[in-house]
Amino acid sequence: MLSGSMKRGKKMRNKIIALFLSQSFVFAAIGISYLVYSRILSVEQFGLYSVALVIGSFATLILDGGLKATIIKHPADLTKKEEGTLFFLMACLSLFLIVTLFASHAIFAIYFPGLKQDYSFLVIFSGIYLVSYPLISIPTATLERRLEYGHIAWIEAVGMAFERAGPAMLLVYSHYGMSSFLWALFVGRAFRIGALMMFYRPGFHIPVTKDIGAAFHLIQEGSWLQIATGASLLRDSMHVLLVGPMFGKVWVGYYAWALQLSMIASQVFVQLSSRVSLPLFSQDRTMKERWPVCLYQVKLLSMFTIPVLAMFLILMPSVDAYYFKEKWQIAITLLPFLFARMLPGLATTPVGTLLLVERGARVFARANILWAGFELVAGFIFLLIAGPKGLAWSYSWTAWIGLLILHRAIEQDSGNRMLTTVRTLLKRPALWFSLGAILSPLLLLMIGVIPLTYVQDIRLVATYAIAIVILSYSLEKDIRKMLRFRS
Repeated sequence: MLSGSMKRGKKMRNKIIALFLSQSFVFAAIGISYLVYSRILSVEQFGLYSVALVIGSFATLILDGGLKATIIKHPADLTKKEEGTLFFLMACLSLFLIVTLFASHAIFAIYFPGLKQDYSFLVIFSGIYLVSYPLISIPTATLERRLEYGHIAWIEAVGMAFERAGPAMLLVYSHYGMSSFLWALFVGRAFRIGALMMFYRPGFHIPVTKDIGAAFHLIQEGSWLQIATGASLLRDSMHVLLVGPMFGKVWVGYYAWALQLSMIASQVFVQLSSRVSLPLFSQDRTMKERWPVCLYQVKLLSMFTIPVLAMFLILMPSVDAYYFKEKWQIAITLLPFLFARMLPGLATTPVGTLLLVERGARVFARANILWAGFELVAGFIFLLIAGPKGLAWSYSWTAWIGLLILHRAIEQDSGNRMLTTVRTLLKRPALWFSLGAILSPLLLLMIGVIPLTYVQDIRLVATYAIAIVILSYSLEKDIRKMLRFRS
């Protein structure tokens, strides 16, 4: 018979597998819809959708206040009064932000009538996020805190499929146009609220001053997490904040397309690590116990993700030529720089979570502010020097500085830990095999060993790209062990 610890370990592993499968389903749905958007939407429309996602993210950041992560890592379950107080405050702030958005819309329409339709889309999109967020965030945080990933997995999979893949169906089979994104978001968020309420209903409590004071420690801790998340969003939104004002909506569209492809190619494993690391690291463990787990996550992320990035980098020029009539050719030139950013990015997620648990939200926020400030200055300088592609050039190396900043903030033997993390990333057989597989066809094409028609044949290119992933995985000893494992 299995011991109690073995049963718990197996149960936890099954929950993580369920979360992984749901994440894979979501990213597959996003990937398929991404092909539809790339074919149907203009570059400007893709840029508008990207701006809507950024505004929605910043709106919910203001609303959240870091409370979701605070609830997950809090040493004890919240009382119903504490939970109800937080829910009430979040709902009030949501109402205030919605009123502000619609008021600013009326003013904006007077001074910029030509952009009224675009701004209406952005306001409604953000409003749906704000209305639904309090009803989603607290139940989700509570279930994550309890490691109930089985419930979260299917709820988020179906909800995100509605939100991110639903518009593709409406764009193809209806005449809603850009309103497809609004209807799909509404249906997806409504589904998630209803499903979450089946497993956990957040408490509601109209607080007095004493109640707010009692919950102040949660708000204070959450505010630092809010600042850290804001810094992270700032880094990821520089194509909207810098490229848009300097070079226009078309370049926002190119960057949005390339960045979303980078997300599809790399984030399924990263998001899983992010969701699992915080509640696990928050259990009663020491740094000596956490550090090997952190490194193992970096190792897993790199060996699973790098071959997929290589596959997309090889495949997308042919896909663009065959399916999109070279509409995204300029965006594809950004991909090598953005994919290069993904390599250190695979380590920043587990290392950043480790920093949050070890040193607290204040230090975590300061490190992220420093990193975001550095990236913002570097991006602006490179845009001035190199034009609209300068941000991609900056992106390709500044994430290494961010990784260094996170290690320095941990403080404990930071130099050696940084070197260990870099070695873990760079000594992967999958990395060097994938790099060789990318460069070899280019070299053979340049010296005339293979004809150009081979590179232009999408079936040959797809076969080659898929083979790279399979062979890269076969070179990794840990993956071979996983395939031989029998529960």
